[in-house]
Amino acid sequence: MAIVKELLENKPLSVNGGARRPTIKGNHHMYSNDPCTVTYREVRVEGNLTVMVDVRVNQNGDTSFLPWQENKICSLVLPARGGPSVFQTSSMSGCAFYIDKIGNDLIVYHANANQFGGGNGVNLANYQTPEAIEYLNKLHTRAGDDYLDNGFPVLQRRLLKDEYLKGVQQVGGGAMNLVGYRSGGKSLRVIFPAACCVSAALAAA
Repeated sequence: MAIVKELLENKPLSVNGGARRPTIKGNHHMYSNDPCTVTYREVRVEGNLTVMVDVRVNQNGDTSFLPWQENKICSLVLPARGGPSVFQTSSMSGCAFYIDKIGNDLIVYHANANQFGGGNGVNLANYQTPEAIEYLNKLHTRAGDDYLDNGFPVLQRRLLKDEYLKGVQQVGGGAMNLVGYRSGGKSLRVIFPAACCVSAALAAA
């Protein structure tokens, strides 16, 4: 069962993904759009109830899953037609998320900059250093070059920590989950939940 909007809005989630073999080009891990299944289990973390979301590759699954790698960028092509009906990325607490459009398809990216720490001593959960942001943007630019054989990727959306954790003041105080849904055979839409203070949705076509 894929992640549902009600769960996104009402319970804290922690999303984990199973092992998959990407194509690796430097710091860029390119994943195929394998269908996955999603299962839930509730656990208590430091007394708080959290839903652990486990993702596993399964040809009968309904979800495309984009994992993350430390200090690297991971990408996945979401075709305008065909493929799983739901998109899910692993939980984000300090990474950056990018959406490119190439032809009628979307490319989604999850970039990490753990090497720059949690904010250079600034006691705000939503703070990223300028060095971290520069590194994340460079990862995205270089990753886009790996798709040039298929066309020219055009940036549609960038989501940084200061936006998706807007209003979260305490260090360690939050994480965010991105999910996309395809309906009526139309292009998959990536949804930015209201919980992360972003209300826009982006369609591939």
